[in-house]
Amino acid sequence: MSTKVLSTFKSIMELLKVNIKTIIQYWSLWWVVYIPNEILSISFGLASWFFYTKFTTTNVEQYFAFLLIGMAFSPFLTDAIYLPYRNLLYLYSGTMASYGVRMTPWSFYYLSGRSRLETVVSTEVVNYFFRVTLLLVYFFSGIFVFGLKLSSNANLLGAIILFLLCYLANLFLGLILSTSFWFFIYEPQAATRNPLLWLFMTLPNLVGGVYYPINVLPPELRLIGKMFPVYYALEGIRNALLFGYSLAELFDYCKVLLIFILILLPLGTFLFRFSERYAIVKARKI
Repeated sequence: MSTKVLSTFKSIMELLKVNIKTIIQYWSLWWVVYIPNEILSISFGLASWFFYTKFTTTNVEQYFAFLLIGMAFSPFLTDAIYLPYRNLLYLYSGTMASYGVRMTPWSFYYLSGRSRLETVVSTEVVNYFFRVTLLLVYFFSGIFVFGLKLSSNANLLGAIILFLLCYLANLFLGLILSTSFWFFIYEPQAATRNPLLWLFMTLPNLVGGVYYPINVLPPELRLIGKMFPVYYALEGIRNALLFGYSLAELFDYCKVLLIFILILLPLGTFLFRFSERYAIVKARKI
């Protein structure tokens, strides 16, 4: 078992080195174009919301702090829902070509002896680096440009724990939603425009307390908002960073997120394996 784990780790590191070399090779694209563009987009977006807040409310600092935390964490957490589907789309619908030979990335990695886990992890580690960079840009801009004030005893550890728990819950939710890929695998247009996935990536931002407290919503929408992990995570993170809640005070939020994980993990694993077997059976009949 330990030998297999070590072999998998070495394989992931080898693939990760390849991805890092690619980024270094095209450093100008990332560090001269992509990253500055994202920084400007975040700064201009925050500025727009900041001045809009001054126009619509008298308590600018409180609402802007509420809004910034939602805007900073939401893209990262939403991406967790899309991650399984994105990688399936890349592995089975993407194309790699060399010297006139074309194949899907999964065919290439399979022939080279790489597992899906190794491929996905090595790719996503690089994506995590950029996501964390953008998350930090939000907070640096908020604090040093727009005067965001965190609590003097802000509970950073509690915020990180809540974020990680919500990320895992959303990831396993994404695993469930990714099963729809196997039903669209022979319909590329439908696979890239999956309405079910779009709904579950958009709805939490609308009713989950990302941009405004859910108490401004009708009771029915409030109930829907509380069905998503992001609501509990953002509520807890705001209390941890803005009001200095201790780990004990954040336990209720953690408990709810753990319940989400305990339900979504086995359900997602079962449905994913079932839908994959369905796709294999269907392929044999074609």
